[in-house]
Amino acid sequence: MISHEAIVSDPKSLDSGIKPAVLTFSGSDSAGLAGMQMDLKVQHALQVHCLSVLTAVTAQNNQQVLAVNAVEKAMFDAQIQAVSVFRPNVIKTGFIASEAQAKQITAVRRGLGIPLICDPVGAATSGTELHDQQNIESHRNINRLLLTHCTLITPNIPEAQALVGFDIETDRDIIKAAKTLFEMGAQTVLIKGGHWQYADHISQDYFYSPEEQFWLQNERINTPHTRGTGCALASAIASAIALGYCLKDAIVIGKMAITQGLFNAKGLLASNVRYQDTHDKQISNYEDNYEDTHNKGSQVKQVSNYEDEDNYEDTHDKGGVEIRCFPASPRSLPRLYNEPLMETNALSFLVSQRQQKSFPSIGDEPLGLYPVVDRALWLETLLPLGVSTIQLRVKDLTGQPLEEEIKRAVEIAKHFKCRLFINDYWQLAIKHGAYGVHLGQEDLVAAAQDESNPINQLLEAGLRLGISTHCHYEVARAHALKPSYIAYGPVFATQSKDMPWIPQGLTELAYWQQLLDYPVVAIGGIDLDRAKSIHVLGVSGIAMISYITQAANPIKVTQSLLRALS
Repeated sequence: MISHEAIVSDPKSLDSGIKPAVLTFSGSDSAGLAGMQMDLKVQHALQVHCLSVLTAVTAQNNQQVLAVNAVEKAMFDAQIQAVSVFRPNVIKTGFIASEAQAKQITAVRRGLGIPLICDPVGAATSGTELHDQQNIESHRNINRLLLTHCTLITPNIPEAQALVGFDIETDRDIIKAAKTLFEMGAQTVLIKGGHWQYADHISQDYFYSPEEQFWLQNERINTPHTRGTGCALASAIASAIALGYCLKDAIVIGKMAITQGLFNAKGLLASNVRYQDTHDKQISNYEDNYEDTHNKGSQVKQVSNYEDEDNYEDTHDKGGVEIRCFPASPRSLPRLYNEPLMETNALSFLVSQRQQKSFPSIGDEPLGLYPVVDRALWLETLLPLGVSTIQLRVKDLTGQPLEEEIKRAVEIAKHFKCRLFINDYWQLAIKHGAYGVHLGQEDLVAAAQDESNPINQLLEAGLRLGISTHCHYEVARAHALKPSYIAYGPVFATQSKDMPWIPQGLTELAYWQQLLDYPVVAIGGIDLDRAKSIHVLGVSGIAMISYITQAANPIKVTQSLLRALS
């Protein structure tokens, strides 16, 4: 069974004229490509306010970290006091400079009682540790302090290795590390796969909670402009939670935002000269690269901080991930694979078995008016009117009566050349040659646990597949199966089914119509006037249950709908 409480999002719950906020603890990055600067940019792009508490000031670029100065305790405490007049929705942490800061953050978390998203930053993208060697153990203690208070921890593979104390080289190592971090105190874990070279063309992240585990997979984006991805992902997840999305939706949204941000990323114009105030010798560790030209503000030439100066050109330097808005690009949507935590299930095997083929297309003709009925008799009533797509959803029959109902429905549909989808009963749909099968989310869970592999059997039989979805998490799971269409709802409140889902409205439906590269079917609380408004959005199908089947005159209602949608 799916835990509905864990996946029901309500992004409209905070739509009251008040901007949601994320209380963000992070260091400053002088290059503006990571740290607090990245947090601010991402949260602003996702329409969330960033309440910022600086933990450290760093001097860094793409090649090195020149200096790290922790914010003094009095200033750190003063920042917390200053932002305490506001009410944040989520806490996000990045680089934490001391154990004292970590303890103060956990006290704030306890006082506010809100989710904490922890990005356990240990090194800059250049590879330089932000804690010196003497403080590596302190860094571990900092993250262990935060670990027991975090709702989600988002380490990359090097960071996860540092926390769990063993090398991560295989998929089973990733699974073991995630479980170890949970046992160390994290409520949930997301291990990022950007550093894992399992496959050159695939980027995979692994999520672990006691109730569920899954992989998120995108095609790897070939770009050198990857600065700040860890900060950006944690900020995007925190922002989505602040907007009212549940954790699993927020993780999918964060993955989408990073993917879209990597597509958008651009480099910075690099220079082969260095400029600095040559009378300021604060950075004593780098005095070998210092020229005292006695010309304040002049440019200092050829600093030898680059390992490979011969290959350095005055062109583009590495840029940061660029998240500009809430993710809405089709190519950003990840594929979500629920996997059992079994040591024998190597990811290489699981990936090799994953579906490569797409389900057959519904063709060029939109699905149109899409009645959902419970008896074959309805097909005899509705199909002569011109209905070209229909679903048989029988919940009160079993055994031979059920099979006879499905067989009769298939015969009628073939006579009228109608696209008939059978809800749930995929074996009988294959046996009697139905056009397609429609599966709900719980049906997908059952199919995944069925050793006979229903999805492959449907593919081999050439049937179309439609899947019900209600949120980002479920859409990503449906996307992994490459279905013939995706149904999304409820668009409006409905009494046809007892569902925990919040009605999404036309705006949310328009979002999915824009984002998905699949025919979209709208469902939930739709009547004639609402059908007209939905039709304008360009969806492929409009599914209806009670508006037709409970109407005083179903034929007249259906004719009115067909005219409106023609």
